[in-house]
Amino acid sequence: RALAAMDADALRRTSRALVVTGSALSIAGCAFIFTSWALFRELRRSVSFRILVWLSVADFGASVAVLIDATRGDSDALCYAAAGMSQFFDVASFLWNSALAHVVYSTFVRERPLNSRTELWCHVSVWTTALVLLLPPLAARAFGQATIWCWIRGEPEFFPLRVLCYYLPLVAVCVHNTVAYTIVTRRVRTKLPTVDEPGTGRADQGIVRRLRLYMVVFLVVRLPSVLHRGLQLTLIGRSAYVPPSAAEVGLQLLHATFSPLQGLFNALVYGVNRNVLARFAQCAGMLGSADARHPRQERGMVRMGTDVSDHSSSVPTHPSDLATGPAHPASVQAT
Repeated sequence: RALAAMDADALRRTSRALVVTGSALSIAGCAFIFTSWALFRELRRSVSFRILVWLSVADFGASVAVLIDATRGDSDALCYAAAGMSQFFDVASFLWNSALAHVVYSTFVRERPLNSRTELWCHVSVWTTALVLLLPPLAARAFGQATIWCWIRGEPEFFPLRVLCYYLPLVAVCVHNTVAYTIVTRRVRTKLPTVDEPGTGRADQGIVRRLRLYMVVFLVVRLPSVLHRGLQLTLIGRSAYVPPSAAEVGLQLLHATFSPLQGLFNALVYGVNRNVLARFAQCAGMLGSADARHPRQERGMVRMGTDVSDHSSSVPTHPSDLATGPAHPASVQAT
C-alpha cells in the first residue's frame, strides 16, 4: 500500500537518490581495481586481472553516464549524451562479465592457458558488439528520458530497440554465464577430490562458493532491470493518467537500487581476494616502517615471506589468479 501511494514526484526523487548513491559506490569500487592494477606489477601481468580492469572501465563509464544525467538540469543535449554512454558502457559491462565467465570456463574445463590473444579477442568482441548495438538507437534518435535515467525512450515504437539492443543480449549473457559456471562447478567437484593433498577439500568448497557467488551477484544486479522493463512492455498503451501499481513502483525502486551498483559488486566479487588484500596490507605496513626495519630495501618493494594466496595445493582459489597462479613467495612489487 505504501508503494502504491507514492506519488510520481516522490518516486522520481527516491529513484534519483538511489541511482546517484549506487553510481558513486560503483565508481569507488572501480577506483579500487584501478589502484590495484597501478600499484602491483604482478597484477598488470595477469591477463585475467587486465580483463577485470576493462570490466571496471565499462562500469566506470556507465556510472559517469548516470551522474551526468543526474546533474544535467534541463539540458537535452546532456541527456542524449548520457543515454548513449549508458547504452554503450552498460552493454560493454555485461559483455566483459561474459568474457570473464569464458576465461574461467576455458581455464578450468578446457585447460587452456591465458595469453595476449585471449585478451585481444575479448577487446575486439566486446567493444565491437557494444558499438554495433549503439548504432540502431542512435540512428533512430531514440535516446532521451527513460523513467529512471536517460536511455532509449519509453515510447512504444522504441521498445523493439530496447529488446534487440539491450535485453536480448543481456538474457543471452545470463544464459551463457549460468551454463559456463554450472559446468565449471561440476568439473571442480568431480576433479578436485581426486587430488590427494592437504587442504584440497577446503579449496574445492571455496571455488564452488565463489562460482555460485558470481552467478548470484550477476542475477541480483541484472534481474530487477529485466523484470521492470518487461513489466513496462506489458503496459504499453495504458493511459498516462493511471497511477503506477505497487508492483511497478517496487520494481522501479529495485532497478534503481541494484543496477547502478554493478561496478561495486564486480569489484567486490572479482577483485577483492586474499592476494590483492595481502598486497595492500604488506605495502602499507612496509611503507610505514621501511626505514626502521628494512634500511637496505627500497621503498615500494614488498618482500613476501609466505605465499599470501594460501595455495597449499596447486589449485587456484580465485579465478582472478588463474592467469598467473600463486604469487611468488620471494617478492611482490608495488610500483
